[in-house]
Amino acid sequence: MASLMKLFGGGATAPPPKANPQQTIDKLRETLDTIEKREKFLEVKIQKEVGQAKQLATRGQKEGAVRCLKRKKMYEAQIEKLRGAGMTIETQISSIEVRAFF
Repeated sequence: MASLMKLFGGGATAPPPKANPQQTIDKLRETLDTIEKREKFLEVKIQKEVGQAKQLATRGQKEGAVRCLKRKKMYEAQIEKLRGAGMTIETQISSIEVRAFF
Protein backbone atom coordinates (compact mmCIF):
# COMPACT_ATOMS: atom_id res chain seq x y z
CA MET A 1 0.00 0.00 0.00
CA ALA A 2 2.86 2.38 0.80
CA SER A 3 4.42 1.80 -2.61
CA LEU A 4 1.07 2.60 -4.19
CA MET A 5 0.96 5.92 -2.31
CA LYS A 6 4.42 6.82 -3.53
CA LEU A 7 3.41 5.98 -7.07
CA PHE A 8 0.64 8.56 -7.01
CA GLY A 9 2.55 11.27 -5.16
CA GLY A 10 1.22 10.54 -1.70
CA GLY A 11 4.62 9.82 -0.21
CA ALA A 12 6.70 12.26 1.79
CA THR A 13 8.56 14.78 -0.33
CA ALA A 14 11.46 17.00 0.54
CA PRO A 15 10.62 20.69 0.85
CA PRO A 16 11.89 22.83 -2.03
CA PRO A 17 15.19 24.59 -1.32
CA LYS A 18 14.93 28.21 -0.28
CA ALA A 19 15.95 30.63 -2.98
CA ASN A 20 18.77 33.02 -2.26
CA PRO A 21 17.41 36.57 -2.77
CA GLN A 22 20.61 37.77 -4.43
CA GLN A 23 20.57 34.90 -6.93
CA THR A 24 16.95 35.63 -7.73
CA ILE A 25 17.70 39.32 -8.25
CA ASP A 26 20.64 38.48 -10.52
CA LYS A 27 18.48 36.14 -12.59
CA LEU A 28 15.77 38.81 -12.91
CA ARG A 29 18.33 41.40 -14.01
CA GLU A 30 19.61 39.02 -16.67
CA THR A 31 16.04 38.62 -17.88
CA LEU A 32 15.64 42.40 -17.89
CA ASP A 33 18.79 42.73 -20.01
CA THR A 34 17.43 40.17 -22.46
CA ILE A 35 14.18 42.11 -22.71
CA GLU A 36 16.07 45.35 -23.40
CA LYS A 37 18.12 43.65 -26.14
CA ARG A 38 14.93 42.32 -27.72
CA GLU A 39 13.40 45.82 -27.63
CA LYS A 40 16.44 47.27 -29.43
CA PHE A 41 16.30 44.48 -32.01
CA LEU A 42 12.61 45.19 -32.67
CA GLU A 43 13.25 48.93 -32.95
CA VAL A 44 15.81 48.23 -35.69
CA LYS A 45 13.27 46.03 -37.46
CA ILE A 46 10.69 48.83 -37.22
CA GLN A 47 13.10 51.28 -38.85
CA LYS A 48 13.77 48.79 -41.65
CA GLU A 49 10.04 48.27 -42.23
CA VAL A 50 9.43 52.02 -42.40
CA GLY A 51 12.25 52.43 -44.90
CA GLN A 52 11.01 49.57 -47.00
CA ALA A 53 7.44 50.92 -46.88
CA LYS A 54 8.67 54.29 -48.14
CA GLN A 55 10.56 52.64 -50.98
CA LEU A 56 7.58 50.57 -52.01
CA ALA A 57 5.24 53.55 -51.80
CA THR A 58 7.47 55.62 -54.10
CA ARG A 59 7.50 52.74 -56.60
CA GLY A 60 3.70 52.59 -56.52
CA GLN A 61 3.48 49.25 -54.72
CA LYS A 62 0.83 50.25 -52.23
CA GLU A 63 -0.01 46.69 -51.07
CA GLY A 64 3.60 45.93 -50.22
CA ALA A 65 3.91 49.20 -48.33
CA VAL A 66 0.77 48.44 -46.34
CA ARG A 67 2.14 44.98 -45.42
CA CYS A 68 5.34 46.62 -44.17
CA LEU A 69 3.35 49.03 -42.03
CA LYS A 70 1.29 46.17 -40.60
CA ARG A 71 4.49 44.37 -39.62
CA LYS A 72 5.72 47.62 -38.07
CA LYS A 73 2.54 47.83 -36.01
CA MET A 74 2.99 44.21 -34.90
CA TYR A 75 6.56 44.94 -33.80
CA GLU A 76 5.38 48.00 -31.87
CA ALA A 77 2.81 45.85 -30.05
CA GLN A 78 5.57 43.38 -29.14
CA ILE A 79 7.69 46.23 -27.77
CA GLU A 80 4.79 47.40 -25.60
CA LYS A 81 4.37 43.88 -24.20
CA LEU A 82 8.09 43.70 -23.49
CA ARG A 83 8.00 47.04 -21.70
CA GLY A 84 5.14 45.81 -19.54
CA ALA A 85 7.09 42.67 -18.70
CA GLY A 86 10.14 44.81 -17.91
CA MET A 87 8.13 46.95 -15.52
CA THR A 88 6.82 43.82 -13.80
CA ILE A 89 10.35 42.47 -13.40
CA GLU A 90 11.58 45.79 -12.00
CA THR A 91 8.74 45.71 -9.48
CA GLN A 92 9.67 42.17 -8.49
CA ILE A 93 13.31 43.17 -8.03
CA SER A 94 12.28 46.09 -5.82
CA SER A 95 10.02 43.96 -3.65
CA ILE A 96 12.70 41.27 -3.24
CA GLU A 97 15.28 43.91 -2.26
CA VAL A 98 12.91 45.37 0.33
CA ARG A 99 12.13 41.95 1.80
CA ALA A 100 15.80 40.97 1.84
CA PHE A 101 16.67 43.89 4.12
CA PHE A 102 13.88 43.29 6.61
